[in-house]
Amino acid sequence: MKKLLPFVLIGAGLAYFYNQFNVFKTNLQVQFGTISFNLKETQRNLFSKIILNLNLIIKNPSRVTGRITGGKLDVIINGKIVGSVLNIGGTTINAGVDTIAPLQIAINTLAIFPTVSDLIKMVGKGGSQTLQVNGNLLTSFGEIKINEKVNFTI
Repeated sequence: MKKLLPFVLIGAGLAYFYNQFNVFKTNLQVQFGTISFNLKETQRNLFSKIILNLNLIIKNPSRVTGRITGGKLDVIINGKIVGSVLNIGGTTINAGVDTIAPLQIAINTLAIFPTVSDLIKMVGKGGSQTLQVNGNLLTSFGEIKINEKVNFTI
């Protein structure tokens, strides 16, 4: 009987970790935090792209820490893909807490504004848009689908 005890304990430990990995993968929630206009990066791109900073809030109810390893997220405005999220990956998703993943979104200016003068008018008036992000985040334990909307003002 004493010889079986280590195997039983190892089996119980593996079952526990398997359960926590499933909780991580199935119960992870993603939502938008703050979104802001990054004027410095937009100017660096000579207004050919609008760069937005977006904080993604990831809620992890499990007792397992994971990482975002990559993914592909498209930016949609008025039903049209106009850009993508830059530099996905490298964020640690801590166990049992909310984690903020800072992302940068690049939106092709000509995809949403017919002319640069329209962009300048919108920035001057503080225009608002509805932004939708669709795609997948790859984590160390699997894939998370994202389909979120947020309003922002330039």
